[in-house]
Amino acid sequence: MRLLVDCHCFDFGISQGITTYIQGLYQILPSLAIDIDFYFVAADVEKLRAIFGKGNNIHYVSLTSRNRIYRLLFEIPNIVKKYNIDVAHFQYISPIIKSCKTIVTLHDILFVDFPQYFPFNYRISKALLFKLSAKRADLLCTVSSYSRKRISFHYGIEENRIIITPNAISHDFISIQGNKPHYFPDKYLLYVSRIEPRKNHIALVKAFERLNLADKGYSLIFIGKETVRTPELHKICDIRRNLLDFSVSM
Repeated sequence: MRLLVDCHCFDFGISQGITTYIQGLYQILPSLAIDIDFYFVAADVEKLRAIFGKGNNIHYVSLTSRNRIYRLLFEIPNIVKKYNIDVAHFQYISPIIKSCKTIVTLHDILFVDFPQYFPFNYRISKALLFKLSAKRADLLCTVSSYSRKRISFHYGIEENRIIITPNAISHDFISIQGNKPHYFPDKYLLYVSRIEPRKNHIALVKAFERLNLADKGYSLIFIGKETVRTPELHKICDIRRNLLDFSVSM
């Protein structure tokens, strides 16, 4: 069997949930399923090689364009045809033209339940594409029981048709070698995440203050790239910077 893995998300230059999800799965699977040929597809195939390594059943295919529409409408279907792909694994959105069996991992549909945290254009463009991809998938996956229930409710898909493939814990979190950065305080709460309104950093700031953790010697540290403007977070941190012991990295 030949399995295509759409890895275009690795071309974005930002670590996010879907990249760690794909990495966690496919750093292991090729060695366990030696009867499957894995075709990893992205514009930056050298980056993929550094992540997924070498193997007799590992292959890399370079995308010629980073344009999303061109990739979904033309390039992926052409790659499927050229390499006789049997199954293709996509995150969230699969091509409109279905040229092989598809696995779709729909990590969440939070924009449906919490539209206030998502731009209007995002909600409009994703609403139809997510639902269509989910309903047409030969195997539909998600990462939690919560997401499975919401997908089932909103998209009318029976829960037993949705497979949970949970996010794993990296070995890096089990054993970390070396010293912490010199500018880190002795006691702290660390929140690592993209910075955008739906991640609700503000709730953590308020909880930190309500529990008087600064008086107990703790600092609150945010690490992440601001991918959606969060002026409210900047404002609340600036106001409390002199009241609480904050270290904020954006």
